[in-house]
Amino acid sequence: MLRNLAFFVLFCFFTTTPAQAGLVGTIDTSSNGIVANNPLWSFGKTQVSWEVSPYKDSWKYVYTFQIPSTTNSKPEHVYIGVGDNFQRENILIGSDTDWNLGNLVIAQKNFHSIDLTIGKKNTVEIISNRTPKWGSLAFSSNTHQQSGAFPNNLWAFNSNFWGSSNKSILGTNQFGLILVPGDETHIAIPIPNSIVLLLLGLSLLVMVVARNRKTIYKQIVL
Repeated sequence: MLRNLAFFVLFCFFTTTPAQAGLVGTIDTSSNGIVANNPLWSFGKTQVSWEVSPYKDSWKYVYTFQIPSTTNSKPEHVYIGVGDNFQRENILIGSDTDWNLGNLVIAQKNFHSIDLTIGKKNTVEIISNRTPKWGSLAFSSNTHQQSGAFPNNLWAFNSNFWGSSNKSILGTNQFGLILVPGDETHIAIPIPNSIVLLLLGLSLLVMVVARNRKTIYKQIVL
């Protein structure tokens, strides 16, 4: 029983630490995780990073964009894909205020998405009661230094756009996909790492005391 308790606490520790749980990740053009419609963003290292974590009884989604400085451009809008049943009330107070929800037409298909304006720090933040799933995003810019035959509008997508995965969000990050607000609503109950560490220490202490008592008992019997 004591051994099972120790394993349980260890499990809680590793599954409540974002870095261990796979709730952080990065995709970029150099590893073919992102594709772009022009050389400005496809060459170099255009990158999107995400971090998803429990926030009160909901979820916080933070996306950070990095564009090669030599392009003289910056991302302006991001379109984060969500399910058809995603409603405005699924975006909660605490999110970036400059957002809209609707359909973006890409390749003659409707991409139901949250449209956010990317701020000066090249990040966007969403608070949602929808649990994360593997999905897609697109981001764009209309302002950059024109050069040669490059298009006026810059676009980039995750390479597995329109793709999906049913694999656990706690496992290995899925190639060409990112974490986005999903189709289900569940209350997130975060366990602070300090509490987990305390439980871990207590359980190990109990195991040590129990083992010492067992050793002393054997010595007395013998």
